[in-house]
Amino acid sequence: MNHWYDNEISQGILREKYYHKGETNPEQFMDRVSSIFDDDLRPRVRGYLEEASFCPAGRALYAAGSKGKFKVSLSNCYILFPLPDVPFAENDNRLPPIRLLHP
Repeated sequence: MNHWYDNEISQGILREKYYHKGETNPEQFMDRVSSIFDDDLRPRVRGYLEEASFCPAGRALYAAGSKGKFKVSLSNCYILFPLPDVPFAENDNRLPPIRLLHP
């Protein structure tokens, strides 16, 4: 039976984006991700991950099981405070400047 992770592209993505230090295969990755769920849900979630019927967002996949290992944010959205009005000429089609917030 072929799994979603049984090909070179999937394995490369897992290696480059989602494995934690010491993880070398999809089974270790899925074990880590499913480990954050309650004991009664863990086996079901592990199965769902393997059959690809459930897949959390990328940040959640990477952050799962990271508590105490490194700092990571699960948030995909940030609330920005409004910037003061920036005057533009009437024919200036550029977007106003944005400010990036860093933790």
